[in-house]
Amino acid sequence: MVTSRMPTCPSRQPDCHDLPFRRLVGNRSNINTANGVIENGAEVGVNESLVSEARFFRAFDYFLLVQTFGGVPLTWGPAN
Repeated sequence: MVTSRMPTCPSRQPDCHDLPFRRLVGNRSNINTANGVIENGAEVGVNESLVSEARFFRAFDYFLLVQTFGGVPLTWGPAN
């Protein structure tokens, strides 16, 4: 059985999986991954250029969220 990685929509409406909802879910996941790379990359031997790329993509994902939703809360560490 194939399951979607997209969480169910809070309103349970079939059209709620539009671009803003997908962008919110996808970008938050990307930001969390980037935060993990930035925080733990040096400890596990990740090249500094890859850590710099993670910083760029975290900033870009925040940019997309702000363009879509306005102000968004910043998270600087990986989720537990």
